[in-house]
Amino acid sequence: MTSNEPINLREWRPSASAQFAGRLFTCGRPGRGTPGYGRARKPVDDGTIDRWVAGLPKAEVLHIVSLLGRKKNGVSEFDYYPFRSSHEHGTKPTLQEWLDRRYGQRFVVCEFPTVDARGIEDSVLDDVKRRVLSLLDKSFTVVIVDSAGAERTARVSEDLGFGRYRRTCVEAAVHVSALGPAARAGMARQAQGACRRVIHVLAGRQRQGKLHRGSHDSNRLPVADSNHDSEQRASRGVLREAAAMPFVRRHEAR
Repeated sequence: MTSNEPINLREWRPSASAQFAGRLFTCGRPGRGTPGYGRARKPVDDGTIDRWVAGLPKAEVLHIVSLLGRKKNGVSEFDYYPFRSSHEHGTKPTLQEWLDRRYGQRFVVCEFPTVDARGIEDSVLDDVKRRVLSLLDKSFTVVIVDSAGAERTARVSEDLGFGRYRRTCVEAAVHVSALGPAARAGMARQAQGACRRVIHVLAGRQRQGKLHRGSHDSNRLPVADSNHDSEQRASRGVLREAAAMPFVRRHEAR
């Protein structure tokens, strides 16, 4: 089974005016990057969770700040797992207890339950920010987790004044070499997909350039202006997507 766990793993960096000794990451929940699970409501097996853990940032103690809570229909976002939220009742162990039993005391979990696709209440957001800043000040590595590693996690990071970090080629090589096999394979697939899309866009741009240079009257233009504008907007979007990949950045002139 091909998987990309954890999905949407990204590192965030503070603005130049703010410096922290710790590091901040965000990602999606276990199973979200594995075909067959994704959005499906079915139990996530231990092997998939193992791959998720193997792909997390390396740290002596990793602090997991969980924003998982409930879906809009009231279903718990922990229903997929052999553990429960510490804010829920039941016979299953809590996420902290389950991680301790399976991996030893490598993780510290702090939960701030939210509702998926409903944003984050201001009071909860303030609590999350205070906890994250406190941990970063103490040189800890922190990963904020929500369902897909996209909306709620980004809201917190951006509200903290952090931006997505894009590594140089040398930094990317060092980072990838420190990852486990599953995480390296997932990043390779992500890079291959982005490269294919960029090549397709660039080839389309080249064809458009030749067509426009070789056309001297409107009757010979094969593409309507509206279609051309749509293609240009789509191509810019693909190129922005590739440029935003968490492990690729062009060297800029100093």
